[in-house]
Amino acid sequence: MAEQVNYNEQWKNAMKDLRFSKLTDVQLLNLASNTHTSVIYTKYTKENIIKYLKNPETNAKQLRNASIYLYEVSPQYRTIINYFAHMCPLNYIMYPFKFDATKEINDKAFKASYKKATDFMSIFNLRHEMSKALTIAWREDIFAGYIYQTKDSFYIRKLPADYVKIASIVDGCYIAAFDFSYFRGKEDELESYGQEFIDKYEIYKKDSSQRWQLLDEKKQFCLKISEDVTYPLIPLAGCLVGIYDIEDYKDLQKGASILRNYKALGLKLPTDEAGNLLIDKTLADQFYAQLTNITPDNIGVFETPMDVQVFDFEKSGAEDPDKTYEAIRNFYNDVGVSSLLFGSDKQTAASLNISITADECLTFAVNRQIERNVNRLLKNLSGTQKFQITILDISEYHRQQFHDLLLKDAQYGVPVKSAIAASVGIDQPAMNAMLFMENDFLKMHEKMIPLSSSYTLASGDEAGRPTAEENGEEISDSNENTREHDSNCLLYTS
Repeated sequence: MAEQVNYNEQWKNAMKDLRFSKLTDVQLLNLASNTHTSVIYTKYTKENIIKYLKNPETNAKQLRNASIYLYEVSPQYRTIINYFAHMCPLNYIMYPFKFDATKEINDKAFKASYKKATDFMSIFNLRHEMSKALTIAWREDIFAGYIYQTKDSFYIRKLPADYVKIASIVDGCYIAAFDFSYFRGKEDELESYGQEFIDKYEIYKKDSSQRWQLLDEKKQFCLKISEDVTYPLIPLAGCLVGIYDIEDYKDLQKGASILRNYKALGLKLPTDEAGNLLIDKTLADQFYAQLTNITPDNIGVFETPMDVQVFDFEKSGAEDPDKTYEAIRNFYNDVGVSSLLFGSDKQTAASLNISITADECLTFAVNRQIERNVNRLLKNLSGTQKFQITILDISEYHRQQFHDLLLKDAQYGVPVKSAIAASVGIDQPAMNAMLFMENDFLKMHEKMIPLSSSYTLASGDEAGRPTAEENGEEISDSNENTREHDSNCLLYTS
């Protein structure tokens, strides 16, 4: 009974903490201001994109804006961006950093440090924050975010891309500088950005040479997809021209379809040998007007005193291939992704699996950046023992295969229990909480009794086929040796 009261007190305290916890409040819209800047996209042409790609560093801003525009208007481009951004579930495991098992461990200090690390990851909400960040990074190459954190809440705010540039690397992570001229005429936004922006904007107003300033590295989170260059380079820039090819072929196919369905009716007016009309023109016009009133838009009507020759615009011979489908297929080929992933009339399981594996390698490389940024933040936590995370190389397409591989490793004593839990979506903070809930609090292992079968009964229970001894049969020497060998193997492995 005392134990039950203790749990009730814990529950009340938890609810009290939740009600009075301070949450991060980042104001994204100034409700007191009547000014509002509308989002207006520039429509880029195919010729613009080809021109920008010749000098991507100089035209980085134009290429980024073109990528944002096409992400909004092209379903194929949006699909391919989201494909890479959301391929990995970002399941992770946590373990001690620079752990020395030969030294004596202070259990109390170790547990305190571990709790700080798990609490941080719990409020971080890695999957949600990184899902937003990765979408922006794959679309614009660089995601530069500023962290707002309290004891119980965490949020990463995207900084305006046109006013951010990569300036340095700290602990293997990109650190950005911010252009404080952004706030000229937008001083009402300063308060929502926080004290650091207010202070550094004052520095800029006193000295215009301080336009670009580094932000606190402990409050930054930056990702860059194209790590091989320092300037912004759209990761999928090579396929931007292909999007316009798709639109061109769509327009051509639409025009060809309209042309194939268009018909014309010629009203031949009878004439004599001298070319004089043999019918009253007014009467002919009346019949012409009646005919135009009943014909649909795709049928034209005209009057002529001459014979009319019919020209058919449909192609003869073999069926005309679907040029739009070819353009879409070529678009995905330009990206380096199999078009089978997004719809095709030809399915090849082996080639599709290889294509996904190649795409996974690209996303796993980005996961290493996320790891280093998170671990850099974990190192800033107080405590005698530091912790770090590793994002498992899992994709949504091969999650089951990875899980099965971990189960096989566990049979040989490999310490992968945390990884097994992570592979099904249970991260470290949640695993600790669920173990307590199921085993200590709900005692589910005592209450959820499986059905009796030959698989669940213990060796002492009456189950399975009767032994040879129970049937009164004699056991041969070969069988006895085999059973003794199996017993020894079982003893060795256990």
